[in-house]
Amino acid sequence: LFATSTFLGNYAKFAHPYDFYKLRLVVAGAEKLNEEVRKVYSEKFGIRVLEGYGSTECAPVLSANTLMANRNGSVGQFVPGLDYKLEPVPGIESGGLLYVRGENVMLGYYLFDQPAQLVAPEAGWYNTGDIVEIDHDGFIHIKGRVKRFAKVAGEMVSLELVEKIANTAAPEHQHAATTQVDVQRGENI
Repeated sequence: LFATSTFLGNYAKFAHPYDFYKLRLVVAGAEKLNEEVRKVYSEKFGIRVLEGYGSTECAPVLSANTLMANRNGSVGQFVPGLDYKLEPVPGIESGGLLYVRGENVMLGYYLFDQPAQLVAPEAGWYNTGDIVEIDHDGFIHIKGRVKRFAKVAGEMVSLELVEKIANTAAPEHQHAATTQVDVQRGENI
């Protein structure tokens, strides 16, 4: 079963413990796996949920935890044959912007105004837009998206973290963090 954490959480609410007895593998992707969902699947169904990571442009898998190589909180190790590099991001101390290339990476994008022209990623490197850290065993930890950070007075601030703090402080409300241009500080949240 491949699904998002949100879908897995909803399945778990209504499923009987025997509904998933034939499942051999459950992989969560497209969003961070909620720890409560991981716990429910383990306790209610006896299933270990693994996390994976990918994008449409990468057909779609870049990495996955496996039954033999799993690290909770990570999205696993890169699939074989995939090259990667991390580009530094000003204000981000550890990790970097992830670029990948390999046989599973798209050839390019077609331009809207010139549909016959294919624009390939520079030197075959696809910019995922994700800021990641790779630990000493090769497990990938997603820190956030480049577009989901604000640069406030030279410091990179995770909008996701701001939203989590707001949700903790006032869980009865919905919260979304965005940026605004600030002439003196660069951006405000």
